[in-house]
Amino acid sequence: EALLDLFQPRELRTIYNVIARLPGRGPGLGVAGSHRDAWVRGAHDSGSGTALLIRAAEHLGLRARAGWQAEHTLVIGLWDAEEFGLIGSTEWGEAHSRELSLHGQAYVNADAAVSGPSFGASGTPGMLGVLRGVLERTSALDPEQGTLWDQWSRSSTGGEPRLALPGSGSDFAVFLHHLSLPVLDVGFS
Repeated sequence: EALLDLFQPRELRTIYNVIARLPGRGPGLGVAGSHRDAWVRGAHDSGSGTALLIRAAEHLGLRARAGWQAEHTLVIGLWDAEEFGLIGSTEWGEAHSRELSLHGQAYVNADAAVSGPSFGASGTPGMLGVLRGVLERTSALDPEQGTLWDQWSRSSTGGEPRLALPGSGSDFAVFLHHLSLPVLDVGFS
């Protein structure tokens, strides 16, 4: 006879999303996010996504202080409790569902954003053209590789990158499955 003793206290805890908002000229709303909790060690999932978005916020802040204004409002969300059921992003998305339904343009997810040099992405198919435009203006890590689009094209089966369809299990779920916004999930592996 085996004895199994479980200690699993059930407690309610407060979670904290960290939200940055940069007002734009137009009514649209673009959201980028990553969760800031980790299942295990967390450097890849999702410390890398959090670091990437903090750096993006720094760049946007510098540009805004120099007089630049985005075409539409930009929101960066660092979600809490992703590993425990996508709670932070889902609660925020539901709380802002009216604004997102009226003005939401897209959601860019940077979950496990960096663990190597090879770019990859998944997302709603209509976002491939937007992504291509950005990647064609972005140099690859190795300048001899051309642009990031060129590098991704060479590594893609058939030579033309395609977006894998997003599933669930990351913070884009509320934006895609509940609010029907286009999404991108990007990273380097």
